[in-house]
Amino acid sequence: MGEDGRIYMAGIRGIVYFYPEEIRDNLTDAVPYVSSLVVNNQPIEFSNKAELTYRQNNFKLYLTALHYANPQQCRFQYRLVGHNSEWQNVPSNSNAIYYANLPYKKYLLEVKATNNDGKWSSRVYSLPIEVRPPWWLSILAKCFYVLLDFRKS
Repeated sequence: MGEDGRIYMAGIRGIVYFYPEEIRDNLTDAVPYVSSLVVNNQPIEFSNKAELTYRQNNFKLYLTALHYANPQQCRFQYRLVGHNSEWQNVPSNSNAIYYANLPYKKYLLEVKATNNDGKWSSRVYSLPIEVRPPWWLSILAKCFYVLLDFRKS
């Protein structure tokens, strides 16, 4: 360290020096995104919405942050509105979230991400997810059951 506060470091390609007070935090937002959806070990195509059948209510979502300055340092939080309203942290060594045996209904997945300096993005990625019931639990089938019940009476 020099008398003026400058730090000197030796490297393979020479000497690097800088003033530590000139180092600034990265203020660029990371843009969260769901990169893939896997059901029964098979990737599922989706665009702005994920529509799943009743047999596809166990799935894994892979998250990514569109931020290219050390993306391994990005962290994620998520919640599945309609299932849990609290934000959940994704473990720091993972980018996947899992859901098992979800009830048949509509949900909204929301994802937030940090950049490499830990600044949470103001952007929240949203993905509507619908797990459709089997035909025997559909609204039309339930109406039919009610009609059958009335005919018995």
